[in-house]
Amino acid sequence: MSEPKQSSSSNNDWLIATCPDCSKKIKAKREILQSASSITCPYCQSSFKITNNSKSQSEENPYSKAEKFTETPDKGIRKRKNSKKRKIIGWDLEEVDHSDDQNEVVIVQDSSGNEVRKIRRRSKKGNTHSKAYKNLTRSSLAILTGSGVILLGAIIYKGFKTINRDLSVSNNSIEPIFKEVIKDISISLTNEERDTCMDIIKSFLDNSGDIKIEDLLLHPEITMPRINEGLYGPSGESYEGIVNSVKREINGKFIILLNLKVTNEVRSRTFAFEQTKESIKMNWEVSFGHQIMTVSDFITTKPKEAQKFRVSLRLGNYYSHLYNNDSIWQCLEVTYPNDELSKTYAYVKRDSILGADIINQLKPTESILRSTAATTKLLTVIAKLQFNDNSDQSNQVELKEILKYNWF
Repeated sequence: MSEPKQSSSSNNDWLIATCPDCSKKIKAKREILQSASSITCPYCQSSFKITNNSKSQSEENPYSKAEKFTETPDKGIRKRKNSKKRKIIGWDLEEVDHSDDQNEVVIVQDSSGNEVRKIRRRSKKGNTHSKAYKNLTRSSLAILTGSGVILLGAIIYKGFKTINRDLSVSNNSIEPIFKEVIKDISISLTNEERDTCMDIIKSFLDNSGDIKIEDLLLHPEITMPRINEGLYGPSGESYEGIVNSVKREINGKFIILLNLKVTNEVRSRTFAFEQTKESIKMNWEVSFGHQIMTVSDFITTKPKEAQKFRVSLRLGNYYSHLYNNDSIWQCLEVTYPNDELSKTYAYVKRDSILGADIINQLKPTESILRSTAATTKLLTVIAKLQFNDNSDQSNQVELKEILKYNWF
């Protein structure tokens, strides 16, 4: 029996039957009979045979008779297979035929009029992998886009909050971005430090009143009343230039000493400064030789009580009057800061603890070369000096105590 010609997949390529058990209508390819004499119902899994004896081969729905059997046929039972190439058995009549087979078999006539079977290949629209990839890509893109929008919104919101907070803060409470860097103090005197000291001296001598002197001085609460007394000060001095300058570390303090020549005089004045990590300020008491009692009053009045002075000491050899025995007494030459006119001699007993200590510190350093004289030493101290009631000399006193081994 020849099959009618079809330009596309025809219903005549199928046999339609009703399952004897579940009464479901199913259809199967005619070619199934070439490999099996029976099939399995895709719904109830019961096996039955199907005959290729439809009433009319040209009917639109060629039904075939389905008979249930109890014995396994020789050719075996044909079950529905999910082949990638074709579907042999359809699930029901509602399935779309052209979606079941990717390769369509058609019968055409050649040039001589003979019927020829040809396979028309269908293009598969899309595939499971590409669809899954597209879905994954769309989901990922949506997530990234959403995250970006959220992040951008957070940044914008944070920026506005920061701006509002900054605008609401008072200018007085805003701290500088760059804080002052405090450098460690060098033991060497630099040109910049020397210039700073000279600027302080010039500012101190400025009588215009535009400069606050207390900002230039150490301990202004003590110094300013003494300056206002007018007993000590520059007294209209002017200076020609720096004779000598040095920096020393004394008891953990950094002291800068600038010796300036007084204009039109043979004398000079030594200005003293104390340097900290924050500033350089003038030590007014040392610079202008402040004493609690003036040296002239001390010499004139000869008070019975010991008086405190800033003095410089060196070994002397003036032995006379009450202190003429050099085996008992050690003579010391006494000078006062920035006072080259006043000069006295102080005496200390050699066998006392104070005398032994002073002598040991002022003992000259012997020179290696015989032709060179021994180097004398100078000791700056804050000391207590006292006149002896039995002495009638105004330039001879006794050294009673060393309060400090520096002027600062």
